[in-house]
Amino acid sequence: MVIQQYQDPSVSRWLKIGFWYQAHKSIVIKSIIGTLIGINVIFWASTFYGAVKYISSLKHEQALYSGLVLNRIPVFQIHELQSPADIIISDINIVPSAGEKSSIESNAKIVDLIAIVENPNPNWSVKVDYFFRFESKETAKTQVQILPEQKAPLLGLGLNLSSSLSDPELEIQIQWQRIKDFDNLQRAISAQENISVSSTKFLPKNGITDVNISIENKGAHSLRGADLIIALSRPGRTPSAVGIYTAEKIPIEENLEINMRWLHLLPAGLQANVYPLLDFLDNSAYILPEGRLDFKL
Repeated sequence: MVIQQYQDPSVSRWLKIGFWYQAHKSIVIKSIIGTLIGINVIFWASTFYGAVKYISSLKHEQALYSGLVLNRIPVFQIHELQSPADIIISDINIVPSAGEKSSIESNAKIVDLIAIVENPNPNWSVKVDYFFRFESKETAKTQVQILPEQKAPLLGLGLNLSSSLSDPELEIQIQWQRIKDFDNLQRAISAQENISVSSTKFLPKNGITDVNISIENKGAHSLRGADLIIALSRPGRTPSAVGIYTAEKIPIEENLEINMRWLHLLPAGLQANVYPLLDFLDNSAYILPEGRLDFKL
């Protein structure tokens, strides 16, 4: 009787593969190492080529960008056109202070300084922080806001002089604000222009001048308390006298009556102008009637 031994085909296949690998082991390892080295060489060669190409293209790209920006888009001209024009400041005017007994500027020992500043820009509001410097002294720093295409006075009041005042200096810092809400701007300009002097009475007596000024508010809303600059001048001339009055409220119901005194005689033919030191762009400057929620001109 013949006994045949069973052999699994899969085992025989793996044995053949094992015998082949043992016979060609060194060749297989060398092939794998060679392949990895080839891939590594190709990778680094590609990386180095890309880096060289990128570096060499920087100058060309910079020239291209410069050509696009400078030659085709007038960036500097656009910025220049959009930026606000400089404010216009008049010469500093020196006048005898209200507490000075002499009406002659050269003899006065207490004087006021005044300069008119104008904002010529239609789309920019400006806040000006300023002080006057004279005889190694400085006045207190003050801020005034000037709406687009409006004017405002800069004041230095009650300056005691040890000698004649010559060439006072004005130091300013400017904060520009671009106008985006033109309805708010229209309301602000309307509120400012509706505050005016309705009447002025000059009462000179015994070398003293009392001035009664009536301020009216023709706007839609009463305004909260503010300092009011009063400038007395002839039409088209620089002010001959200035003063400041603190109002608790600028109502629309009735006129605001102001009484001021100068301890010297004022020139004849003066007219009064009022400049409220108030941020008209700020909603809190307005007093709404009870029960009113709307905010209209």
